[in-house]
Amino acid sequence: MTEYGLKSFEDIAQEMVRDDTRYTKIFREETRFPLSAMTWTLFHTVLDMPPMETDLARLKDMRPLPPAPVRQEVAEPAPGPSAKEQGPEQEPELVHPELEEKEFPSVELQARRLAAVPESWSPQDFTAVFQAVREDVSLVWDADHPSHSTLHAATGALEMHLLQLGTYLKEREAVLAMVLAAGLYRDLIGARPHALPSGRVVVGLLVEALIRRGRVEQPTEVGGEHG
Repeated sequence: MTEYGLKSFEDIAQEMVRDDTRYTKIFREETRFPLSAMTWTLFHTVLDMPPMETDLARLKDMRPLPPAPVRQEVAEPAPGPSAKEQGPEQEPELVHPELEEKEFPSVELQARRLAAVPESWSPQDFTAVFQAVREDVSLVWDADHPSHSTLHAATGALEMHLLQLGTYLKEREAVLAMVLAAGLYRDLIGARPHALPSGRVVVGLLVEALIRRGRVEQPTEVGGEHG
């Protein structure tokens, strides 16, 4: 709005305040402030209605009725064979990766091995490789494989155990306690008779990830295997 237009608007407003009978027609168009070209075209050309007197109800009445929906004929699918003709649905047989038991020793043996060489690893190393274990699980087991979700759940639980144990145990003791706590997760991974508990598999993957990073030396036998 120009400075002249704004000054003129203020003058009219002041006149209305001083004399409220001067402008008795509420929606009178002020020719000194013409409508925009778009508004003028809409009302005078498209709607053919006075712009300052047309209310919302009249505009709604002027709207054309919505077009009737077009019904589309959809061909009925050809009847397929009945369940009886198809026979019982066969579920695909799960494929389980082979797990070498020597690569996933018992959690008790893993804890003894780690306790025997405390200088070869740090608690921070364990904290850092949980994500690597998740990636290893996703590489070996497809996302829709039951073992995938089972191992991810056990990995998350053990990571939380390590954080919780670290609040009241020394860092190395917390790691060893977490490794032993993995024995509580006993959902079987793999095909019988070579299936292994999920906690044992996660600890094996943790140690393997540390070995790949050079954070833990290749374990040597400490005592016998009992799990």
